[in-house]
Amino acid sequence: ERLDPYSRHHYACEPGRELSPDESLRAREAYYACVDFVDDAIGGLLGALDDAGALDNTIVIYTSDHGDMVGRHGLWGKCVPHDESIGVPLMITGPGVREGHHRVSEPISLIDLFPTTCGLAGIDAPEGLDGVDWSPVLRDAASALPREYATSTYMTYAVKAKGAWTVSEDTPAAAMRAVRERDWKYVAIDRGEPLLFDLRNDPDETTNLAG
Repeated sequence: ERLDPYSRHHYACEPGRELSPDESLRAREAYYACVDFVDDAIGGLLGALDDAGALDNTIVIYTSDHGDMVGRHGLWGKCVPHDESIGVPLMITGPGVREGHHRVSEPISLIDLFPTTCGLAGIDAPEGLDGVDWSPVLRDAASALPREYATSTYMTYAVKAKGAWTVSEDTPAAAMRAVRERDWKYVAIDRGEPLLFDLRNDPDETTNLAG
């Protein structure tokens, strides 16, 4: 009952809601084991590139298309606006990227990867792209940040063609749009109450300040 109406709508659709605490723990262990396996596979890939003498001429990008709630807020799956769901890993290395470990706190969008890789490769990105080029930031920390916010959208009724759900466009709280900057996130809910989270002081997104 603590869930907002949009998340409650997805809670009824996603698996995992019947898991016991012990089952949830084992499910998280399996999830992190998968992450660990991918880490080993990436190590093998980087080792092969190094053996082939191609590592210094290869841009390596590690990312994914979405996160997973893995039981946070009692939710499993990927369709809600919490950071565990819409946040993804993004690590970039290779020629044109400054050495060492650096972190950018401002949001970056996956649509930025196309123009960014063009910038790192030294070619012009096509005009009309929605993404922005982060390659200057990857080269030099003093460069101006090209993006102040990133967006995320999900519509349950958009997948009905696949047969996943039979939800009409008149169903309340079946779609959301989120805008995320470094410290704040605002979520507009289709035919529902909005959400606003102070991510600096409420990183677990438990208090809706939209009122």
